[in-house]
Amino acid sequence: MIKGKTSYNPALIWKEIKSFLKGSFEALSSPQGRLTEEAYKQLGRKRSPNFKEDRSEIYGLFCLYQQIRSQKGYFDEEDVLYNLSRRLSKLKVLPWSIHELYGDEIQDFTQAELALLMKCINDPNAMFLTGDTAQSIMKGVAFRFSDLRSLFHYASKNTGDKQCAVRKPKKIHQLYQNYRSHSGILSLASGVVDLLQYYFPESFDRLPRDSGLFDGPRPIVLESCSVSDLAILLRGNKRKTQPIEFGAHQVILVANEMAKEKIPEELGLALVLTVYEAKGLEFDDVLLYNFFTDSEAYKEWKIISSFTPSSESREESRPLMEVPLEKCSSSQGRVLTVNPEMYKLLNGELKQLYTAITRARVNLWIFDENPEKRAPAFKYFMKRNFVQVVKTDENKDLDDSMFVKTSTPAEWIAQGDYYAKHQCWKVAAKCYQKGGAFEKEKLALAHNTALNMKGKKVSPKEKQVEYLELAKTYLECKEPKLSLKCLSYAKEFQLCAQLCERLGKIRDAACFYKRSQRYKDASRCFEQIQEFNLALKMYCQEELFEEAAMAVEKYEEMLRAKTLPISKLSYSASQFYLEAAAKYLSANKMKEMMAVLSKLDTEDQLAFLKSQKRLAEAADLLNREGRREEAALLMKQHGCLLEAARLTADKDFQASCLLAAARLNVARDSDVDHTKTILKEALDLCHQTNQVSGIAEAHFLQGVVLRDFQKLKDAFLKFDTLNHSAGAVEALYEATSRCEAKPEEVLALAPWGLEVLLNLVRALKRVTNNAEKEMVKSCFEFFGISQVDAKYCQIAQNDPGPILRIIFDLDLNLREKKTKDHFLIMTDQVKLALNKHLLNRLCQITQSLLRKTYPGVCTRFIVGLKCEDGNCEDFHRPLRRHEAKCLVQSKIHLVAINGLLLEAKKVFPKVLAEELEELDYILPSNKYGLCRSFLDVLFPKHFHQRVLSENPMACKEVLKPHYKSFKFYRSALKEYIHFLFQNERARSRRESTDLWLSAMQAFLLSSSYPDELEKLLHQEEDSYNRELKALQAEKEDRGQGRGSRIKGIEGKFGMLAPNKDDESAEKTHLCFIRLLEDSIHQFYVCRNPEDHKRRFFRFMNVLVKRCKEPLIPSIGNTVALLEFQFIHCGAVLARLRRNSILCLPKSYIALLHYWEFLFSKKDREPGDVFAIIQEYRPKDVNRAIQDFRFHLSYLVKVLCGGENENFNVLLDAFSDIDYVVSGEAERTLVLCLVMLVNAGEVLQPSCKPLLSRHFQEIEARLQLMSLECPGQVPDRLLRAMKRVLLAVNVKSVAEALQDLLFERDEEYLMDCHWRWDSGHTKGTVVRGLYHEEVRLNRLLSVDPVGHLADTECEFGEDESEELALEDRDHLLAAILSQKQRKASIQRKLRRACLVVSLCVSWRRRAGAQTEHSREEGREPGAGNFKKADVDRTQCDLCGVKFTRGPENYFGPDQAFEEAASEADALSRAELEDEDGQEKNSESYEQHIRLEDHQRQQRAYQKYSEFFHEKVEPAIGEGKLVVQDIEQSVWVRSHLGSKEHSHVLQRKVQENIKKVLDTVEDLYRRKAWAGGKGPRKWDPDAVRTQAFRACVPVEPFVVISGLAVMGSWLKQKYQ
Repeated sequence: MIKGKTSYNPALIWKEIKSFLKGSFEALSSPQGRLTEEAYKQLGRKRSPNFKEDRSEIYGLFCLYQQIRSQKGYFDEEDVLYNLSRRLSKLKVLPWSIHELYGDEIQDFTQAELALLMKCINDPNAMFLTGDTAQSIMKGVAFRFSDLRSLFHYASKNTGDKQCAVRKPKKIHQLYQNYRSHSGILSLASGVVDLLQYYFPESFDRLPRDSGLFDGPRPIVLESCSVSDLAILLRGNKRKTQPIEFGAHQVILVANEMAKEKIPEELGLALVLTVYEAKGLEFDDVLLYNFFTDSEAYKEWKIISSFTPSSESREESRPLMEVPLEKCSSSQGRVLTVNPEMYKLLNGELKQLYTAITRARVNLWIFDENPEKRAPAFKYFMKRNFVQVVKTDENKDLDDSMFVKTSTPAEWIAQGDYYAKHQCWKVAAKCYQKGGAFEKEKLALAHNTALNMKGKKVSPKEKQVEYLELAKTYLECKEPKLSLKCLSYAKEFQLCAQLCERLGKIRDAACFYKRSQRYKDASRCFEQIQEFNLALKMYCQEELFEEAAMAVEKYEEMLRAKTLPISKLSYSASQFYLEAAAKYLSANKMKEMMAVLSKLDTEDQLAFLKSQKRLAEAADLLNREGRREEAALLMKQHGCLLEAARLTADKDFQASCLLAAARLNVARDSDVDHTKTILKEALDLCHQTNQVSGIAEAHFLQGVVLRDFQKLKDAFLKFDTLNHSAGAVEALYEATSRCEAKPEEVLALAPWGLEVLLNLVRALKRVTNNAEKEMVKSCFEFFGISQVDAKYCQIAQNDPGPILRIIFDLDLNLREKKTKDHFLIMTDQVKLALNKHLLNRLCQITQSLLRKTYPGVCTRFIVGLKCEDGNCEDFHRPLRRHEAKCLVQSKIHLVAINGLLLEAKKVFPKVLAEELEELDYILPSNKYGLCRSFLDVLFPKHFHQRVLSENPMACKEVLKPHYKSFKFYRSALKEYIHFLFQNERARSRRESTDLWLSAMQAFLLSSSYPDELEKLLHQEEDSYNRELKALQAEKEDRGQGRGSRIKGIEGKFGMLAPNKDDESAEKTHLCFIRLLEDSIHQFYVCRNPEDHKRRFFRFMNVLVKRCKEPLIPSIGNTVALLEFQFIHCGAVLARLRRNSILCLPKSYIALLHYWEFLFSKKDREPGDVFAIIQEYRPKDVNRAIQDFRFHLSYLVKVLCGGENENFNVLLDAFSDIDYVVSGEAERTLVLCLVMLVNAGEVLQPSCKPLLSRHFQEIEARLQLMSLECPGQVPDRLLRAMKRVLLAVNVKSVAEALQDLLFERDEEYLMDCHWRWDSGHTKGTVVRGLYHEEVRLNRLLSVDPVGHLADTECEFGEDESEELALEDRDHLLAAILSQKQRKASIQRKLRRACLVVSLCVSWRRRAGAQTEHSREEGREPGAGNFKKADVDRTQCDLCGVKFTRGPENYFGPDQAFEEAASEADALSRAELEDEDGQEKNSESYEQHIRLEDHQRQQRAYQKYSEFFHEKVEPAIGEGKLVVQDIEQSVWVRSHLGSKEHSHVLQRKVQENIKKVLDTVEDLYRRKAWAGGKGPRKWDPDAVRTQAFRACVPVEPFVVISGLAVMGSWLKQKYQ
């Protein structure tokens, strides 16, 4: 098929669409109103004989038709049928009643049309249908009586709602007797039917031959093809110049409209109709003119030449016969010699021919000009002797009256009436013309023109002119109604009105005047028929409001003058005066507006002026009435803040106005000096009235204007005290972005403020307590958001804040949702905008803080190198304590900010996912870099700075985090460690000492030790044991021996097996780090230094003996471990050996306090480590001294490679320049020299030469490094090394060490000895290591450096056994047993906690449901009643916030109570004034027992009951009135009610607002106590007032009631 063209006939395609694809009953019942392609293909051949093999292509053309129809917005008859059917299907009961239905010509109906008719009748069985399928010439319709059976069958299944069941008809009545035509015409018609039956048996119902009542002449066929011969024949013996006359009952039939237009002049006087137009009509004589010439079929007619009639006898013909419905469509079984598919078009043409033939009652003449096209049919007619052939030369034998006949005028007029009855107006007009009925002719032509007007394609202007001509014609024909109709179509409504007035149709005239916008004339007409309401409405249409008001007043005077009651008007004079005022206002005629308003009462005037924003006039009116406070409130509500402050005498109100004005100035950045003056005055007023929130906001605005950090800090602290999170966040933002303050000062506020920010985000997501409820409320107020109800909020359209801008970005259609001065926005959208703003603030604050630098110690200076960076802002000297505190606290705050940023990604709503990605760019490339930097400060590779922990109090002062920062500081460190473990291989997680030490350090600082460490250990141990078990099972499956070596599991060198030799026990491995953990546990928890020493020995032995990467720790970590053990064990030895003196650097003593601070428990006194050592009582002191000396000597061997030459810490520290630059080499040397200086006191004699034997090699390495890497080796390290090499005794070594320490950190060597004073000692009590300045001369008696003892003390028996056992000893078994016992206790504890948690949750839910069910019936909607209750955050009844102490800084078992109480006291002293301290000093338990609280609770209960019983119903009724007015059709449809309804709404809404403002004020002041209820208002008086105002009573009752309620509430609770 060529694109745009098709080989199929369009008429046949249209038949498929109209009769089957859209017109079948299946299509009518389908969801889309059309058949699917599959359903179309399944139609039977008998039912749809055309296109059986081409249905896919036909369906494609149908889809194209549907597409074009849809694109152009067209619809066809089938679409209408489908729409009607769907609407009828929805009706349960028909709104009409049709008892019987009679239908003729049903062969022109589609199945869909018949099915729709069946739905419209009460009983589908009461249908009488007649038709002739041989006359089925309707375009697109394919009908068979046999299809009725399936139609009724389908209807019987779909009549569930019908009272009568549909019965399928079993037989059909066939009418054989023809009462129109004689046998001559019927013979020819039967011959056509024979052709149809032979070639298209399935397209119609098979019927026997019709029989006529009488005989008649055969139809005449003219042999000639010349029109002139036809004219001669028709004229007969008349002269040629004489026109051919036709009778009233004679007609010429043609095939189509085109043929009708081509009728020659000779036949112009005849009545000419198409076959389609003649259908249903009958004529005495018919001339069938050029039917075959104009036929759409050409080749198809040739097929009838081969037709041979059968010799079968016809059935007996009776006037009426009953035939079964199945039989009526049965056709004889025969084999067709031709394919009917190729001659589809002939089917319709034969039916057209049959219809044309059967129109004649007496004579039928057939003439055709085309001999070729007519030949097949003519031959067939002649062959079967159906016709009489007339030749041109035979006309002499014909009678003159053979065809042409004359008719009387009466006959012509009668025939014209016949045609008019069938709406054939043009033919009727011709008949009337011949009959001389010229008026009827004129009317018929007018009808014809009107009929054709709708389909005429002309311009609207031309169509209007034609309708006017028609109207004129109808008037001339005395048809005024039709003339009126044409005038209406022409849209000449004024002429319509005038015509209606002449016809006496005054109401219609008024309506037409209204449509033509001639409202005065409309009013005149309505007054004539006494429709005064409508007349007033017309005045409104013309905006003649004053005239309307005067008319109402006159009408009321007439009513009062009459005694008979007359119905009230729907309007009042006040309504029209309001409309007149609005009209004058729009024209800017203020004088006239005020003159009109003066005729109204004061409240109506105020309501109107407020609604129109005429604030000056409204305020002036209130001033004249002596209502200054109301005038001030009005000015404030509409943004005239300074004017409002001048009008009022209320200082609270004055302060709020001034603050609002200052806020606007600051937002607009205008008139700074004036703003300062306003703020100063506002601050004074706030102090006078004790407005804490006002003071906070004034400080905030002053800080913004002056860029004063201290002001902003004060505002921040006050906002936080008030639980005003939004204010605190904004104050922090201004402090970070606008102020020139020290970075560390701003940083100290940041974690606190950012935590407040996240708490606000959580509260916006879901409010869980009173504090969060107040937090959200204050946030909304701060940003100018007022909550209308639970679903909607509103923001002033001139609000300069950021929230409205964000909402505009989120909703581009927001401006369309404006209501008066505000935007009405959904609460969810407002919260989303707030979240977006808070996220922006979070990003801006953190970016600003992270871009700044915070001073520390220069890394090159601290290791003794020269700093070459001229821009370095770090210290180049040892830190003072306050500087160290600043450094550590800044790092803590930065870590907390890190944690806050990570937490923010979880807290903010997911809809802000794109914006949250910005947080990833704020953090450093390593998102945990701040955590790593903090750990490097407190656990450096170089030496420990003594200033951090000189004494226990220094530890608290420097290292203790502020409780406001602690939560997120702790979470960041924990997440950092989990991040490290997640990104390491299994081997590193199980074997890396450095990784586990990092975890211990982070957990110690975050007070998560040992709980979090235990979780990690359990996780790795369980994982390893599972893998091991799976591998063993796999090997057993493969049949390998039990002793085969296990391979393939990573981390096996870090796992120890306590029960390795026990074949019966299940193999359970422990991580090697448990030895170190248990060692610390033994000392600080079990208080057993001896077991502590043994566990540490075992731990170091695993590292040294196995000596595998990554078991080997870094140099810095190894030295730190050795320092830790050497100091602790040296202190124990000093305690056990009287008069022994240790020579230690001051930083080592500081390390004791440092580790004590990290490992201490809250129930221990400071100096707990010394108490542990003092309490240590070994059974054999000498043996203990020997064991500890051995242990310290073991540490020396570890340091110097005595235990394993591959594990030589001292040499490894000087093996690479990086260790020198990092300070690790120097730290290692200092430890070595400290051991050397104390060798005589605490070490075995063999250790001294071991310590000094590597000095020369170290010195050589340093010299080489200084040559290879100039400037990278510290001079002090080289000098110290040279002096040690030249040292002749220990004193010289000590002097070299002393100088090195002083150069390093200005620290000294100290002589330390054990001293434990009793409680009765006078003066300073010393308990523990007492240190004083070193006396170097005492070291002269010590053996010289490098002296080797003659006898070396052998290892003790226990120690030898420990070395032999390696990892198969009872220590690991004890650790495993302790682990299992602890796990069992934790499981039981978790179960108990779960049970308790479930019980508590159940009780809470049950309590909440009880409370909800108790209050559900009486609790008003959100926004009306301010509910007040008490929870553990605050008491809304009394306005008290309860104390919430800081979190345990170091966990539940490790926090310092002193630190917590101290921090709490400091925070209270810093944040709250005296009054605030007094209020917040209460706890929840204390407060609820107070008499004042219980008294407030009783008063609140009475107030709540009163509100529910009295106030809430009035508010609800008021809102319903407002809603009814808004939704009232009457108000919307009456122009005169617009302003009046607005005034009514305004008055109700203002009184509701007064009540709600009073409720809000009561809630703010907590003034629940009061007197009796309000006075009752007089409903009768109110109704009288309403009657006079001519409006419904309810609004005035509500207005009056709310006004009384509001004033009473205000007086009662002031």
